Amino acid sequence: MKISGGRRRVFTREGVARGLDSRHASEAESRERPQGGFASTSMNFPDLRLPPIFIVDDCEDDVFLLRHRLREGGIANPIATFDSPTEALAHLHFLPAEHPKPFLVFTDIRMPHESGFELLARIREEPQWDTIKVAVMSASNHPADLERALELGVAGYLIKFPPADLLAEFVTHGPWFAVSARTKSLTHPLSA
Repeated sequence: MKISGGRRRVFTREGVARGLDSRHASEAESRERPQGGFASTSMNFPDLRLPPIFIVDDCEDDVFLLRHRLREGGIANPIATFDSPTEALAHLHFLPAEHPKPFLVFTDIRMPHESGFELLARIREEPQWDTIKVAVMSASNHPADLERALELGVAGYLIKFPPADLLAEFVTHGPWFAVSARTKSLTHPLSA
């Protein structure tokens, strides 16, 4: 993960870096955290009251572009990045109870050593992570990859890289596939 030791270097819109420690948020702030993921583009990024978005991808250029498109679309959630599924899962396992779980995890499916499919399967095996939406962000438009992602309980499948406005619409409203978390089957068939 690119954020370490509880301290984060956060860049405001003006480009000024400041250190933040999310452990210092007051109890009132943590109780009043919004559940949504969209904010006005006039606010500073990130809004630490919002739940985080995770990006799992081994390519730094792809991570940069996805983060840029999210910000350009007005998504103000904190963003944490991971180079591998193992790194993301370790972070999820050791996430303190007082920290919010990610609202959404974007994962590539083609990475060395492990795939995004493995990450998706492991997240769907854990009942405490049922509320986490996982979306594939891949260059693959192969029908077998989409089928496998659906079988594993993916909430969305995007081809790299949608424009910022469409990405923001996806993050805030879906379309989310109606997939049961651990049954690995569609609860509502997809139709045109």
